[in-house]
Amino acid sequence: MIMSKKLYNKTLGYRKNKRYYLLQVAKAEYVYGHTYQLTFNNKVIKNFDFKDYLSEVNENQVLFPLKSDIELFKSAIVENGVLTWNDKIDIAPEYLYAHGKGVSGKREIK
Repeated sequence: MIMSKKLYNKTLGYRKNKRYYLLQVAKAEYVYGHTYQLTFNNKVIKNFDFKDYLSEVNENQVLFPLKSDIELFKSAIVENGVLTWNDKIDIAPEYLYAHGKGVSGKREIK
């Protein structure tokens, strides 16, 4: 998705060929535990460990099923550029990008 220069900043998107693009998750692969390897539409690959993110979630919160059911956690899909679970839970790609850890030496090549 193309965005205007006024809305652009490095946590929301990226610039390519004099255009500004909204950051999106292009691919998600389950790694282990509560970790996913995420490829973003700017070709950057990052690992995001949800362990700390879910550590303070209690049973009354919408994210609790991800903490308590590892099979549900493993079932994430990318829908419209967003990491999503069972059409009820999703996490903003900007947050995942900002807090994910870059995978050393890995960048998707096209």
